[in-house]
Amino acid sequence: MKLTKLFLVLASFSSLLVATGGVALADNPGKVQVTANVVGNCIVTSSGNITFVDYNPLSPDPLDATADVSIKCTVNQIPLIALDYGAHTGSGSYNHMIGSKPTDVLDYQILQPTGSGSASKSTNQWNGKTLTGTAATNLTAVKYTMYGEIYTGQNVPVGTYTDTVTVTVNL
Repeated sequence: MKLTKLFLVLASFSSLLVATGGVALADNPGKVQVTANVVGNCIVTSSGNITFVDYNPLSPDPLDATADVSIKCTVNQIPLIALDYGAHTGSGSYNHMIGSKPTDVLDYQILQPTGSGSASKSTNQWNGKTLTGTAATNLTAVKYTMYGEIYTGQNVPVGTYTDTVTVTVNL
């Protein structure tokens, strides 16, 4: 009796395999579409401080100092790098550093480089204006030098003067 049941089960299974052609496979396999959208972006990866050494108002030469700002962008993006006029907004085309009293004002400006990674300054003021950077070819940061300049002959009292300038990067 047990042998008969086993035989009937095996016979039923064998006929099922023959009827379906063996292992059942899908006639139309599904496909999954995979997509991504890469967005353009630029960030300031580092920025140095422009530190002027001792300013002498009696010197016939302006006082210069430099610092670098590094910008990293997604590939093929061109950064637009802007510097504002600082925390103590100047009049006209000057930035103001403030001393111990709000009336102690030392004028300066920041000039643009002649190009990315350039070791020479242009005559183009950077404050309040935008510098068009270099298109990124990889995810490596590009260095831009900021050239600070304090004009000669300013009638200011002795002391320490400071300001803070904001760097903004857009596409």
